[in-house]
Amino acid sequence: MRWTIPLIAALVVTYAQALAGAGRTHPPAGFFAGSYIVVGKAADNGGVYDGTATIDVVGEEFRLYKRFGGLVTTWPGRFEVPMPPGEGTVLRFRNVKSKIVSTCLWTVDLDNYPRLSCLIPIRERDGPATVPGLEVFYPVSSWPGTAKEIFTFPKP
Repeated sequence: MRWTIPLIAALVVTYAQALAGAGRTHPPAGFFAGSYIVVGKAADNGGVYDGTATIDVVGEEFRLYKRFGGLVTTWPGRFEVPMPPGEGTVLRFRNVKSKIVSTCLWTVDLDNYPRLSCLIPIRERDGPATVPGLEVFYPVSSWPGTAKEIFTFPKP
């Protein structure tokens, strides 16, 4: 009899936790907030480039600020279900000026930090690409302070 009440309490807590996460197929948006190093390859076997990025979160919406050279671009984003459905969720960012869409697969690395791998199927000026552009985002929140000072991150 002594174990009945703790067992029922544990079952109620477990059930409540399952209901709280029911339907969510991704981590909370705030998990992705922070500064990143970006490494990319332009569409159609173009050049390799690198830069920095900052992801800011407002509710369930994202603002991605990418800096390549001196140019900072803004990419609003959100979680979306790709087609066909049932494949999980992706992060989709849309460039404010050029209307280019970046579709990102997200994962959690071994240190429990987010990683993004993105496809950009359109060239900046010429329309659809034969070979999409690629970008990967590596978080720097766990880096030592001096390493973070080397890079300039865009401010939201």
